[in-house]
Amino acid sequence: MPEKTEDHYPSHCERCGSALELWFPHEGASAHLVLDLERQAAGVRVACVKHRYFAVTCACGPKTIARPLTGAVSIIEGRKDQLRPSEASLVGPGLTTFIAALSVRYRMSRAKIAEFLSSWLDVRLSIGVIDRCIREAGLACEPIVDGLIDELRAAGVIHADETPRPQQGYKLRWLWVALSSTTAIYRINSRHAETIRDLIGDAFIGVLVSDGYGAYRTYPRRQRCVAHLIRKGIALIDGYQYERIWLGEWLVREMRALIHTVSENRASDTAAPPGSARYSPASSGPASSTRTPTQKRPGLWRAKSSMTGTPSPPLSTTQTYPQPTMMRKPHCAMRS
Repeated sequence: MPEKTEDHYPSHCERCGSALELWFPHEGASAHLVLDLERQAAGVRVACVKHRYFAVTCACGPKTIARPLTGAVSIIEGRKDQLRPSEASLVGPGLTTFIAALSVRYRMSRAKIAEFLSSWLDVRLSIGVIDRCIREAGLACEPIVDGLIDELRAAGVIHADETPRPQQGYKLRWLWVALSSTTAIYRINSRHAETIRDLIGDAFIGVLVSDGYGAYRTYPRRQRCVAHLIRKGIALIDGYQYERIWLGEWLVREMRALIHTVSENRASDTAAPPGSARYSPASSGPASSTRTPTQKRPGLWRAKSSMTGTPSPPLSTTQTYPQPTMMRKPHCAMRS
């Protein structure tokens, strides 16, 4: 049962444009119930409000009907019913925002959200209604996202990555992230190169930090992610061939020394001299590995774990080796 009623009247005549007064002849046109959050001194509760819309007769003759407002339409190819937010909805804006926060920020499934609302707020909503609320909240945030994308593209350095994100009832999707020092954009899409171009654009002239995926290689100013290089080095260390173990230890040691030196110089707010990472104290220790080379293969001469002077790669840069196979675990992803 509704706890209160809100009436809505048209403000101006549709024909002549004159103002419509409350004493003009009027009649009920439509009504609907809305569940929305209501703040209280001790917390929040869900209130049921009945919204009534009236038709008012102007002095010029015709009736002008007050109608619930509607938002922009979200058109997705292949979807039977396109999404159009409307005020004539069972769930109000406050409760819709709350449901979206439970899904996106707190990573609750639709079923868990329905259980939470029923147990704590005594509100019973179907999975379909909850899903629609989440999608309407995402549609309402699109103008904000457009502004964030403009801020991201104006940054001098952008970090980008992608990871698998299975979705029930769909083919394998990918969660993309592009972030600067102040902005982070997430998007769920296919793994095509168009996705990263939609995020940072074709005219990006800054530095793109990424892994070795081919979709990023169209940008001329690109830096390989140090974390990915360290991961490749550890994979080489865990191998069984001396040359690759040596190269892996050198790579991991140099990359960690670089990180250590950059961190120290940021803390002291001074510029690092060129090549200082090579002489950092962190570069004198061995690279970490779960097993030593001698434990991996009896009789194998242990790779040298420290260097003196200016180190150089232990292998020729023109010599190539097969890329090691590495297992990747699926990461936890935020909903967009």
